Amino acid sequence: DAIYILFDALPRFMYLEFQVLTQKLVDPNINSIFIFDLDKDNIDSLFDNETIKKGKEYYKNNRVTYIEHKKDTTYAIVCGTQNYLSVVHYINETKEMQLSCTCDCNHFCKHMYATLLAMKDNLEYKFFKIAYIDDNKSILDNITNFSYFLCAGIYKDSFVIINNDNFEFIPILDNNILKFKIVEDDKNHTLEKELKEYLDNNQK
Repeated sequence: DAIYILFDALPRFMYLEFQVLTQKLVDPNINSIFIFDLDKDNIDSLFDNETIKKGKEYYKNNRVTYIEHKKDTTYAIVCGTQNYLSVVHYINETKEMQLSCTCDCNHFCKHMYATLLAMKDNLEYKFFKIAYIDDNKSILDNITNFSYFLCAGIYKDSFVIINNDNFEFIPILDNNILKFKIVEDDKNHTLEKELKEYLDNNQK
């Protein structure tokens, strides 16, 4: 209502811009913000039947391998023909939602559907977390101030991190010096073991 009052007072030639804005809020599109109540609205309304079927199979078969909520954003890795990053921006107060995925679909995909199912079930498989080595900051400082990267593990010579709704590969070593430390691992110390193995094989 507030947006309508604001734009209603603008000159007529700006009416088209108002239409475009309001349409984006009510017409769901990939990578666009739209209005959706995740608690009350049916997520099936966003997807076609084939996508729903495949998305349910992905979720049932534990293809959502990482999922973690950070502020107003949920990050999930869904394993398909490769690992895809599915990201849900959702502001509960305003019901504004934005969906994206690193797969090449130009519509709401099965990875997004599986992610939304996981969110509705409050599923959480935490990412590893790494941070730049800083002797003046404790692990608690990094966690409290969100000064860390969500990490999905090690691939070849790099940490796989989440940055701007996409994967990024950052070198483990810089001039043969380790620039990052692990601030959160799983209970099996998986990332610590992978890093140790990599350093044993590569550090001189």
